[in-house]
Amino acid sequence: MLLLGDVASGLYGRDVRFGEWLAARVLVDQLDRALAGGKTPETSARLALRAQELVRPTTLRRFAARLERHLEEAQQPDRFFLSARVPARRKRVVESEAAIRVLIERLRGAGLASARGAALVSVLLHDGSGPLYGQGSTRSLSAQIDEAIEALNSICAW
Repeated sequence: MLLLGDVASGLYGRDVRFGEWLAARVLVDQLDRALAGGKTPETSARLALRAQELVRPTTLRRFAARLERHLEEAQQPDRFFLSARVPARRKRVVESEAAIRVLIERLRGAGLASARGAALVSVLLHDGSGPLYGQGSTRSLSAQIDEAIEALNSICAW
């Protein structure tokens, strides 16, 4: 069951269609960017489905585990190994350790999380050109983490 619509005209519920479910699985990056940019989940079935997935406690714990792995890897000595995985920028991770730990605590903590906040974390973890991975990124990693924490705590934007 999905809630769609907007605050002005009202929300309504309806069942999920297979095509919408499939699109929500395939278009993850696009949907995460839209939610992170402030688009409300109620505006489309795809966004609503993706938002439901993002705010699940299991998804939030998975994000926390990935952030913890980045912290652990940043503390290890440099090792060269072949991998398809883009490594996190070690110096940025070390410099932002305190903010990352606060974010991990928030992701693992009890309570509700906003879809926008969870989408911001997802974009942070999956955007190869963002401040966590991208060498040329002009955005501060700490600033993006702070934005995600603030958004996670903002349950209702209207």
